[in-house]
Amino acid sequence: MGNIINTARAHFFKNLTFSKIVFISIFVSFGAWWLLSTNMDIKTEINNPKNNLISTEIDDDTLEESFDFNNMDEETANQQQLAAFEAAALATGVDEISNKILKRPNFISPLEWEILKGISATKTNSDMELVKLVNHLRFAKQEEIWEELLESSETKKRHALANQLLSTIPARVSNNNIGIITAQRLQASLLNDLISDPEQRKIRQAEEAERIGVTFSIEKS
Repeated sequence: MGNIINTARAHFFKNLTFSKIVFISIFVSFGAWWLLSTNMDIKTEINNPKNNLISTEIDDDTLEESFDFNNMDEETANQQQLAAFEAAALATGVDEISNKILKRPNFISPLEWEILKGISATKTNSDMELVKLVNHLRFAKQEEIWEELLESSETKKRHALANQLLSTIPARVSNNNIGIITAQRLQASLLNDLISDPEQRKIRQAEEAERIGVTFSIEKS
């Protein structure tokens, strides 16, 4: 167990960029702390069959699996994390998950899933808290992937991610995952990638800003 945490930064994510390494390393480190410090009542709550509620928006092929942190294999964890990122990259043109979740989405690794379930189990409305956490983690992964692709020739993939991010920014704001200023900056960056014409970009930027409760006038150049 100790080896997993001690070597996470050096070995787990050797195929990922620095920004993604930092993001996941922090997440994994926090997860390790939670898994070691949480009490049995919370773990019992997580595994209670009464709490296994299904969402029709989750891939039916993704089954709920048992999870043993103490016996986690480094290479397996690494592969699972990479697979989750690859799945997140493909999760475009889809709505936010809104129903209660039973099964682990394929864009969430088993370790992440255990952590998110544990965190949500401590909240009053644990089912909806889990939904919010899952949606936000997908968003965070997709933002990281989009940033990686900015200098690449994979325009179609990058634009699909940009449009997906734009569609879900309002939910991130309403759930207090990101602030208005951060949301506007991200909208501007995404639209700069998507739309080359300055006038069209201004119009779209005003439309996207309105979706997060911000209005401003458009002055033509």
